[in-house]
Amino acid sequence: MSKVWVPLTAEEKASVAAYLKETKDCQLLRDRVDALQLQKLDPQARTGALLRNNDFLEEGDCHLKLDRLNSSGQFETRLDPWKYLAFNAAAIAASFSIIYSLALLLPALARRYWRWLNT
Repeated sequence: MSKVWVPLTAEEKASVAAYLKETKDCQLLRDRVDALQLQKLDPQARTGALLRNNDFLEEGDCHLKLDRLNSSGQFETRLDPWKYLAFNAAAIAASFSIIYSLALLLPALARRYWRWLNT
């Protein structure tokens, strides 16, 4: 896997900027989550309410979008098929050599041990 920098397109920048303007740079979502946390609920009920409330998750997503806009892009993880194939080939070769070596070594050790027992 390799990480590749992917810059935001003009369309994505406009979309994220409009979303952030709508949420006042995530402040509206933060206020909703804070209001829910300030309610007089026991901790278990408060946690359940936060998890059921979509604003909690949306606030995290909003901050991710804000970071993407500030950095003008993001790193994405991409799979490299050649690296994947090379790693799997090495694992297969190592497994084969270990099993083949044991198949040759164990009978020889067993014969030597059997001779030692019989002496």
